[in-house]
Amino acid sequence: MSVRGIFGRNVARLRAAAELSQVQLAAALDADGTGISQSYVSQLEAGKRNPKLETIVAIALALQVPVGEVVAGCDEADAIGRPSSRSS
Repeated sequence: MSVRGIFGRNVARLRAAAELSQVQLAAALDADGTGISQSYVSQLEAGKRNPKLETIVAIALALQVPVGEVVAGCDEADAIGRPSSRSS
Protein backbone atom coordinates (compact mmCIF):
# COMPACT_ATOMS: atom_id res chain seq x y z
CA MET A 1 0.00 0.00 0.00
CA SER A 2 1.19 3.54 -0.73
CA VAL A 3 2.12 6.04 1.98
CA ARG A 4 -0.96 8.07 1.06
CA GLY A 5 -3.10 4.95 1.34
CA ILE A 6 -1.73 4.08 4.78
CA PHE A 7 -2.17 7.66 5.95
CA GLY A 8 -5.73 7.78 4.62
CA ARG A 9 -6.62 4.49 6.27
CA ASN A 10 -5.24 5.81 9.57
CA VAL A 11 -7.25 9.04 9.31
CA ALA A 12 -10.45 7.12 8.55
CA ARG A 13 -9.87 4.69 11.43
CA LEU A 14 -9.03 7.42 13.94
CA ARG A 15 -11.93 9.60 12.78
CA ALA A 16 -14.35 6.70 13.23
CA ALA A 17 -12.87 5.95 16.68
CA ALA A 18 -13.48 9.60 17.61
CA GLU A 19 -17.07 9.17 16.37
CA LEU A 20 -16.72 12.05 13.92
CA SER A 21 -18.13 12.27 10.42
CA GLN A 22 -16.01 13.62 7.60
CA VAL A 23 -18.08 16.80 7.78
CA GLN A 24 -17.37 17.17 11.50
CA LEU A 25 -13.64 16.58 11.05
CA ALA A 26 -13.53 19.09 8.19
CA ALA A 27 -15.38 21.66 10.34
CA ALA A 28 -12.92 21.14 13.21
CA LEU A 29 -9.99 21.56 10.81
CA ASP A 30 -11.53 24.60 9.12
CA ALA A 31 -12.03 26.22 12.53
CA ASP A 32 -8.22 26.22 12.80
CA GLY A 33 -8.01 28.12 9.51
CA THR A 34 -6.84 25.21 7.36
CA GLY A 35 -9.62 25.64 4.80
CA ILE A 36 -10.17 21.88 4.61
CA SER A 37 -13.49 20.66 3.25
CA GLN A 38 -15.35 17.37 3.61
CA SER A 39 -14.34 16.59 0.03
CA TYR A 40 -10.66 17.01 0.92
CA VAL A 41 -11.06 14.74 3.98
CA SER A 42 -12.71 12.15 1.72
CA GLN A 43 -9.84 12.37 -0.77
CA LEU A 44 -7.27 12.07 2.04
CA GLU A 45 -8.98 8.95 3.36
CA ALA A 46 -9.06 7.49 -0.15
CA GLY A 47 -5.31 8.03 -0.51
CA LYS A 48 -5.77 10.56 -3.32
CA ARG A 49 -4.15 13.55 -1.60
CA ASN A 50 -0.68 14.27 -0.32
CA PRO A 51 -1.18 16.58 2.68
CA LYS A 52 1.25 19.20 3.94
CA LEU A 53 2.95 18.64 7.29
CA GLU A 54 0.79 21.41 8.78
CA THR A 55 -2.33 19.54 7.68
CA ILE A 56 -1.10 16.28 9.21
CA VAL A 57 -0.48 18.04 12.53
CA ALA A 58 -3.87 19.77 12.38
CA ILE A 59 -5.60 16.43 11.76
CA ALA A 60 -3.85 14.85 14.75
CA LEU A 61 -4.86 17.79 16.95
CA ALA A 62 -8.47 17.66 15.73
CA LEU A 63 -8.61 13.93 16.42
CA GLN A 64 -6.84 14.42 19.77
CA VAL A 65 -4.18 11.82 19.00
CA PRO A 66 -0.39 12.00 18.73
CA VAL A 67 0.91 12.74 15.22
CA GLY A 68 2.58 9.33 15.32
CA GLU A 69 -0.82 7.62 15.31
CA VAL A 70 -1.86 9.45 12.16
CA VAL A 71 1.32 8.47 10.30
CA ALA A 72 1.72 5.00 11.86
CA GLY A 73 3.00 2.52 9.30
CA CYS A 74 4.00 5.17 6.76
CA ASP A 75 7.67 4.47 7.40
CA GLU A 76 7.43 0.88 6.17
CA ALA A 77 9.95 0.41 3.36
CA ASP A 78 7.50 -1.34 1.04
CA ALA A 79 5.01 1.50 1.53
CA ILE A 80 7.36 3.87 -0.29
CA GLY A 81 8.29 1.53 -3.08
CA ARG A 82 11.60 0.18 -1.80
CA PRO A 83 12.21 -3.48 -1.11
CA SER A 84 12.02 -4.26 2.57
CA SER A 85 15.33 -5.22 4.15
CA ARG A 86 13.82 -5.60 7.60
CA SER A 87 13.53 -9.05 9.05
CA SER A 88 10.23 -10.02 10.58
